[in-house]
Amino acid sequence: MIKFFSEFFNGILPIFFNLIEFLLDYNTLIVATPPTPKEIKSIFEVRINLEVKMAIEALHLFSDEQITELEQLYEEMNEFKPNFYTLDRKFHDVIYQASNLSYLYMIVQKLIQTIEVYLNSYRQEKNDCINFSKDHYKILQAIQNKDEITLKSELEINIGRGLTLIEKTYDQFS
Repeated sequence: MIKFFSEFFNGILPIFFNLIEFLLDYNTLIVATPPTPKEIKSIFEVRINLEVKMAIEALHLFSDEQITELEQLYEEMNEFKPNFYTLDRKFHDVIYQASNLSYLYMIVQKLIQTIEVYLNSYRQEKNDCINFSKDHYKILQAIQNKDEITLKSELEINIGRGLTLIEKTYDQFS
């Protein structure tokens, strides 16, 4: 399935909306056993590809309200509350919703769910939150400056940092 997503989003496969709707069905992306470390890494690679595409598409579409919301979320994340992860996800959601690429957005949400359904108990230590917060500051600055190169780079770093936390958590359970 990862190969399909990669080929589809790189323009190798044509668009088949019925197939996409099938793939987006919640039950088709959730399996009975947790994903393997190799699958987790592949899922994150696909996520990085899709999330960067959506963010770059959104770069010139942000409303003033969306920029303000990102700024507020960033400020709230700096308080390092217990709901840091929820704020983090909302920060990314604002970006991707601004892209108006609803199918890609739904696919990313399903990819996230395939991992979180098993590994939603991972904890972010304060140092992790500080690093994520620094990432979000750079992402926000790139959006405000309409800087595609920095936006791409910082999103890759930020999502990769999430993969590192998931891998650390996964190692504790295996």
